Amino acid sequence: AQPDPSDCTLAGGEGEEGTGLYNDANSSFNGYPDTDTECREVGQPTHVKSLISATPIGNGQWEIVYGIDVTNKGVQATSYDLSDELHFTDQVTIVSADVTASPAEATLFDPPWNGQDQLVITEGVPLLGTDDEGYAPHHYELTVIAEAPLQLVPGEGDADPTACPAEGEDPTTDTAFNNTSTLTDESGLTEDDQACAPLPSIDIEKTISSGPTANGDGTWTITYDLVASNTGAGDGDYTISDQLRYGEGIVVESSDVITTPEGVTALDTWTGQGPEGDPVNVIAEDVPLAAGGVHTYQVQVVFSLDEETLTEESMTCPEPDSGENGGLANSTGIEHNDLTDDDEACLSLGEPDLDKELVSAEPVDDGQWQVVYQLTVNNLLPGETTYDLEDELLFGDTVEVDYAEVTDYPEGVDVNEDWDGLEDTVIATDVTLPGMNDEGYAPHVYTITVVADVPASFEVDDDGNTAAACAGEPGDNWENGGLNNGATLTTEGGDEVTDTDCADLPSIHLDKTIASGPTSTGTNAYTITYQLEVLNDGAAAGDYVLSDQFYFGAGIEVVDVTPSNTEPGDIPVLDTFTGQGEEPDAPENAITGDVTIDVGATHTYEVTVAVTVDPATATAESVQCADNPGAGETGGLANVGLLDHNGHDLDADACAPVDPPTPPQTPPGNPPGNPPGNPPGDDDDDDDNNGGDDDLADTGSGMSALLLLAGGLLIIVGGTALVVTRRRSAGTGGLTG
Repeated sequence: AQPDPSDCTLAGGEGEEGTGLYNDANSSFNGYPDTDTECREVGQPTHVKSLISATPIGNGQWEIVYGIDVTNKGVQATSYDLSDELHFTDQVTIVSADVTASPAEATLFDPPWNGQDQLVITEGVPLLGTDDEGYAPHHYELTVIAEAPLQLVPGEGDADPTACPAEGEDPTTDTAFNNTSTLTDESGLTEDDQACAPLPSIDIEKTISSGPTANGDGTWTITYDLVASNTGAGDGDYTISDQLRYGEGIVVESSDVITTPEGVTALDTWTGQGPEGDPVNVIAEDVPLAAGGVHTYQVQVVFSLDEETLTEESMTCPEPDSGENGGLANSTGIEHNDLTDDDEACLSLGEPDLDKELVSAEPVDDGQWQVVYQLTVNNLLPGETTYDLEDELLFGDTVEVDYAEVTDYPEGVDVNEDWDGLEDTVIATDVTLPGMNDEGYAPHVYTITVVADVPASFEVDDDGNTAAACAGEPGDNWENGGLNNGATLTTEGGDEVTDTDCADLPSIHLDKTIASGPTSTGTNAYTITYQLEVLNDGAAAGDYVLSDQFYFGAGIEVVDVTPSNTEPGDIPVLDTFTGQGEEPDAPENAITGDVTIDVGATHTYEVTVAVTVDPATATAESVQCADNPGAGETGGLANVGLLDHNGHDLDADACAPVDPPTPPQTPPGNPPGNPPGNPPGDDDDDDDNNGGDDDLADTGSGMSALLLLAGGLLIIVGGTALVVTRRRSAGTGGLTG
């Protein structure tokens, strides 16, 4: 601890230090010691610097008053020197700096202090000791007038020029209204202190938050946002105003401040329709705004149009910062310390509108559909305006986009070449649309062409929903389904105008069964009838061509074929149909030409076939059904139905076996092996009349019995082996059997 200069007594025992200017002398002569002490009590000056006030005084000027208080910590009188330096931010201009208060004992230095290049306030000022009668601290006041801008910008390294040095930082940093002082005592020791005032930095920003929006009664509503902010480190007050500078013929029906900051009440005198500087433009006065604070106001205007006085010029925004009227121009001003700033927002009086239309949606073979949409942007008002345009493809889940392009668009519009309707939905931005009365005005028309892979069939869920169908009505349907497409137009004021359109899709299925048979019509002869069902459980009509190909086993010969349509009963069938073409798409296999099937409809066809089984070529294997007739295997009365829908091939098969063929009957009385013309029992070629060698056994009747037994067994086997097979379609869309 520092010794107390006001006390010359020893602090205690041996080895302890004294206080004040204490001195202890010791000597020794011939063994005789001697001591003497001397102490002088001294003065010790010290000072404290403070910020008395920092006040905006108008015209962008501030008055900053600092106090310096010098005291004596000692009992004895002393003297001191005092100096002071202003460390303001370089964005502040010092107008004047004066010592406006000082003690009677101090003689102010000449040239006088100014805190910049003249730092000395006074020198050699006597200061009584605390024990002296009449002792009093010395008080100084320094008054500085400085000009500070409304907004201050960050310095090097983003240093904040409005903030005072933080604890631990260099107290002599040039920032805000910073100030340091130095006291020098009579021994030459110095002492520093510092005081500082932060600064506000107040700004205003204006935007259009919504509108203009048509109200449906010949009026429109527009809303402006006014945002006052203080990015400085000091608090500040402001006055805010707002002036409507609408063009001639734009009639203000009403104007209201609909939003104010918490604790702020808008003046009820505000209309926004006075000339610049008129009190009717003032929204609020002397509003305190804390450091870092943001205040938001909203002004809402309802206006109409006077067609008799409205002109193209009056609907167009004026040049920025010109202060002229036009369009929906609106200026906001902010004032702080007689400094003002303003911002403005304007929209030329135009109102873009969007219409989306499905032009066509057609199957183009190979399982693909081509769909064309048209987007038309109109201007509903005479003023020029701008817009952004987006378009999003919202197809059903199993529909895959193969190609998407904006194939036609207005001349001069910069279209986004990366638009795909999926990952990138932006078609164009900041597109200028002339006013509706302009000589060269024409609506902006965009054509979008998409080619997509569409399956022949879609699943139907338990609730009856299918991705083949549009999920809602055109205009406001933003769900995936069918060939849905949604467009969004964003106006100059940030409002969104949307429209959608959609094409439903068919969902085609094929099923094949055996309606009847095979029915025996004689020895080794049968008739069988196949049934083919075509179902559309989608959301749009679809086209198809139906074919049927026989995969009968070896030895089964077609005698007659009769195709027919039984439901609805009036679909023509081709008289060229035989079902016996070698390739599936052979003309002989086509039952129909192009047929349209409506939503929810079922078309039923029957194919009746009469066949014979040739005992000479048919085998027990060839009359049985093959494992996979749809893959080209033959056997039994196998039959594969084929359906072509937009290049999708659906198939469904059915099959029934038939009995092995019955061998030809031997003529009665002439056993096998006996040449024709020989009497029964005579199996040689001689001319005798005794039927051959009487010594040989007569086996004719025994052979007939064996043949009859074998035939009976075959009939039993055939009856029990008659199998009708029904197979599900191997292609997409077959119904489950």
